[in-house]
Amino acid sequence: MDGDSRRGPAWHDALYRRFQPVVHRFLFREVAFSDVEDLVQKTFETAWAKRDTVPDKPIGWLLKTAHNHAREHHRWLSRHPAPVDTTQDDWVCGAAGDDDGASTCTRLDLHRAWSRLSRDDQRILLLADVDGRTGEEIGEVLGISAATARKRLERARERARALLRDGDGDTPPGAGLSETIGRGGQSGSARRRR
Repeated sequence: MDGDSRRGPAWHDALYRRFQPVVHRFLFREVAFSDVEDLVQKTFETAWAKRDTVPDKPIGWLLKTAHNHAREHHRWLSRHPAPVDTTQDDWVCGAAGDDDGASTCTRLDLHRAWSRLSRDDQRILLLADVDGRTGEEIGEVLGISAATARKRLERARERARALLRDGDGDTPPGAGLSETIGRGGQSGSARRRR
């Protein structure tokens, strides 16, 4: 839409109101909470600056732009590392007599499995199973073909199931969780979108 005069401040305001929650949710998983708002702002500033090239269906373009800003932010952080808190590995599965012991173990299993997945696996699982994005949409966000996106998703699910099933070689207390990932871990609405 080169030179489209309809893409003025009202267009940008409507774009922001409609898609800000989606971009925010995406970036919330990509960067530290304290950096999310800045990168949301940067994404919509880019949309304004490139408004003549933003497609009529902008969600894929916005998420790709947000993804690029997050990657740039991670590169900056890698050159300026912050101290890391390693105390989370000291968690324990529910204490004796703890009514919530099973769910504590389940959360622990999920946390450990999730933390062992690569960032790429985490990203594609979140796009598919939390956001309910299709292979085509994932491909657009990540800059890969839809077929490649579907294959990477399949492999990420296999790795996640293996981590939940096997952990470090022992069977974790929540091993039955692998069935959740085997179904894609989707809500009913996410499955209907496919």
